[in-house]
Amino acid sequence: MAAHDTTRSAVTTMVRALALDTAWQDRLRDEARAAVPATGPATLDDLAALESLGWAFKEALRLFPPIPTLARQVLAPLTIDGHALPAGTPVTLFLLAVHRDPR
Repeated sequence: MAAHDTTRSAVTTMVRALALDTAWQDRLRDEARAAVPATGPATLDDLAALESLGWAFKEALRLFPPIPTLARQVLAPLTIDGHALPAGTPVTLFLLAVHRDPR
């Protein structure tokens, strides 16, 4: 169930973002028209040519990850920004914040 939910969330987020950007809509439409023959349905080989669609999907995942946090455990002593973390310390990475930090 989790894989279906995260996939649905990612695709929905991408479609929503594209709905707000007419320039990207035009770009994807033009790319699809060039890649897919007008005489028949799209094939898996045609999908490989949709490079901009792949970029749009990856950007949607970067900005709005279906799972917004990652929980990990420090394996060896580590210092982050002056804070000492001994081995075994649980840490959580907030992807939404990381993916919006210009650094």
